[in-house]
Amino acid sequence: MDRAERPRLRPAPVTVSLQPDRLDLRPGRSGDVTVRVTNTGTLVSHYDLVVRGIPAGQAVADPPRVELNPGDTRTVALRITVGEPGPPYAGRHVLGVVLRDAASARCEELTVTVAEAASLDLTVRPEAADGEPAAEYELALTNTGNTPLATRLGAQIADRGVECTLSPATVTVGPGATATARLAVTAPRPWTGNATRSLGVVAAAGSLRAEKQVLMRQRPRIPVGLMWVAGPLSAALVLAATIGGTALVLRRPRRRPPRPRRRRRRRGRRPSSSSTSTARPATR
Repeated sequence: MDRAERPRLRPAPVTVSLQPDRLDLRPGRSGDVTVRVTNTGTLVSHYDLVVRGIPAGQAVADPPRVELNPGDTRTVALRITVGEPGPPYAGRHVLGVVLRDAASARCEELTVTVAEAASLDLTVRPEAADGEPAAEYELALTNTGNTPLATRLGAQIADRGVECTLSPATVTVGPGATATARLAVTAPRPWTGNATRSLGVVAAAGSLRAEKQVLMRQRPRIPVGLMWVAGPLSAALVLAATIGGTALVLRRPRRRPPRPRRRRRRRGRRPSSSSTSTARPATR
């Protein structure tokens, strides 16, 4: 039925008072209100008590229906509960306490102020991925509190050469909502041996922090099977070169040291004056 087609209710001939008419609650807590109803009309009336502005089940009236003779007064115990998590969220809320029958209704306002309770949950999928040389992860930020969170994303990198890109780097998440972001990680592949790189993802909203660890697995550039073949082959080549070099050294003939050369005197050469002396006759 459209709103224009709904029958208009006349004011009910009752007076309604709330004690107290204000509640200050934290998530997961309850508050009690006493509703006092008096029949100011001339007929016996039956009224149902309902609360508008809060999810069903979070406002419980005992009894939910009252029967009043003219001039009678009855009290109803009303309990209001704030969900954890869930609405009503942080802030000031005005609820309507309504007593109605088939043709009339009366409403009184009840003010409920809910305190802030911030809470954030971070999940990463997948938690481990293969990167050759890049890997991507999906981040899910869920606001499990009752107030909006302006969240900043970051990464803690322990290995050199690893680069991270977060898109977007900041996101605002409303109460009960989930926002997503992407993490791209790049790192050079190792030449030999498998590598597992670990990095931390951090979501911060003021003093609130949520952290997760992710892994990136990398295979070597040179396959392990090739290393098994190349390893013994290289060792065999080195051994063969060593043996061949030793054999060449042993088979090389030993060279005799050169003999000292003798100086030969040429024939027909007169001895020098320095080496031969001539006797001269004595002069008288």
